[in-house]
Amino acid sequence: MKILIRILKYLAPYKGQLVFVYAALFIGMGFQLLIPSLLANAIDHGILERDLGYLTRMTLFIIGSAIAQGIFMYIRSYGTNALAER
Repeated sequence: MKILIRILKYLAPYKGQLVFVYAALFIGMGFQLLIPSLLANAIDHGILERDLGYLTRMTLFIIGSAIAQGIFMYIRSYGTNALAER
């Protein structure tokens, strides 16, 4: 427990950056968890029901979610590296 307190004291000046990095991490993870659900909906409703419009929308949502996930993971990676170098 003493080690954790020492680490938290060290990180206190960087509290804002740390919160930002963790927010980016959790948002990126949310997009990562969203993609399989979108893919399941695309298969269940788009392919099985032969609804090309729905399948096209789901495809665009999957691509957008993958791009958003990449952006937030980049922000997280950049933020953790910036904090580690201080």
